[in-house]
Amino acid sequence: LNKPITRYIIRKLYTSSITSVVVSIIEFFLLYTNIPLGRVNILLILDSLSNSITSIESCTFVYCTSLENINIPEGVKKIESAAFEGCTTLKEVKLPSTLEIIGSSAFNSCSQLKTVVLPNSLVEIKEYAFSHCNSLNIINIPESVRKIVNYAFGHNCSVEIHCITASQ
Repeated sequence: LNKPITRYIIRKLYTSSITSVVVSIIEFFLLYTNIPLGRVNILLILDSLSNSITSIESCTFVYCTSLENINIPEGVKKIESAAFEGCTTLKEVKLPSTLEIIGSSAFNSCSQLKTVVLPNSLVEIKEYAFSHCNSLNIINIPESVRKIVNYAFGHNCSVEIHCITASQ
């Protein structure tokens, strides 16, 4: 990143909300540069904040069609509702071992999502979390999951769901 962009991002990092950081970065690129947003690696910002992030807020990356892979940092316990909804080019998600809750529609309509490994810390998968993820073929549900809400994997005609127990 060049110096003006870096200074702008650093100023925005003093806020406590990752959503406002991401939105501010997106606004900056849309308003002040000719750089296509798809070329920007917003996840570098997430990595630099990884010690302080405990949740990815609602609608943080909603309809961000330039995301292909995402590695959510350790320490994140909750992915809020619609955080990645409509990210139609998203293919792979790496979830942290600290994740406990995947919110409503968190990955809804991520039509190219193929790979998600659910961590052993996961306790709840809310409604429509992976709905309309038509490329998702197999999902392994760890033994730690206590609640899967209606339609969590709805509208996925070919998804194969496996419940993993301690003996497997």
